Amino acid sequence: MKILIVDDSRFAVNRLKDTILSFYPQCEVISACDGNEALTLVQQSTTPFSLAFLDYNMPGMNGLELADQLKAQIPMSKMVMLSANASFVTGETQVPSEMCYIKKPIAPTQLKELLALCSSTQKETEATPKHSSSYETLSSEFRERLSDLFLKGAQNATSELSSIMGKKYDFLLTLPNIEKLYLAQLKEKYLRTLVDFNLIRIFINAPKEGVVFMIFSNATSKELVHYLAGQPLEGEDFVDAEKDILGEIGNVMMNTCLIHICQNLGIHIVPEVPELHKVATADAANQYLNIANDEQFVYFCVEFKTENSDFNGQIGLMLGSSLLDGKIKIGHAS
Repeated sequence: MKILIVDDSRFAVNRLKDTILSFYPQCEVISACDGNEALTLVQQSTTPFSLAFLDYNMPGMNGLELADQLKAQIPMSKMVMLSANASFVTGETQVPSEMCYIKKPIAPTQLKELLALCSSTQKETEATPKHSSSYETLSSEFRERLSDLFLKGAQNATSELSSIMGKKYDFLLTLPNIEKLYLAQLKEKYLRTLVDFNLIRIFINAPKEGVVFMIFSNATSKELVHYLAGQPLEGEDFVDAEKDILGEIGNVMMNTCLIHICQNLGIHIVPEVPELHKVATADAANQYLNIANDEQFVYFCVEFKTENSDFNGQIGLMLGSSLLDGKIKIGHAS
């Protein structure tokens, strides 16, 4: 694994480098003191970087500007923005959704999780079956049909959540993402920036046939629990209430979304009881989704948020070929 560190503080570079090597001594760690030096090192490198740590506050080119230029040169690299700047925490500075932001100094345990995630994803990507040029994707016609069904299902689900919350929030939805994926691709494209989140999961018929899940940040989870409990809760009281409340919300929302889609596609489903899992990284989510590395599935995803609060989350749905055979025409995307 090859790692790039860009920071104008030599002390910060050495401390981060030493910590990385204490966890993964086999790593190759390259450092630069500014954006221009980093771009030169990347251009001269004969092997790709797997991970880049970028300081935000640097003279000349800041971390976000550097990230924009690095994307074209190392598009598969994970990028982590590091800064002690409070504007990141308050949301005054917009960090791209595909980039992970961590407040300096990074805790060793958090760094270890990031390195483990990066190492695991790299191995899975290498192990993922290579597709030929004739690899088939969902045709545009049926992608549009599925998109309409999933968006309507998600609208129904967030409407249910709004009712549960006493019409406190009006939810905004992104346009659905729908594509055929393997597990490594799912984590790379949709989950890799997530850290410390709540995952509510429902298996469909059996783990091999499909799974629907919701993801809430810890902050969103606390807001939900405290509002619906009618009072702030701490300790075991909060843990118990969180499990019950998020489980029930997930059950209502996911089944509302799922039933709309499956009824329109003529798919018979038997959802299982929802389970709540506390997840530290996208890599850790693998054990709860129960998808094999070589198993391909159709993935649906929509994100939801509110205008006047940090309340946000996403609904994901993975349907396997055993459920979709004969229901959806597959062809080259046009």
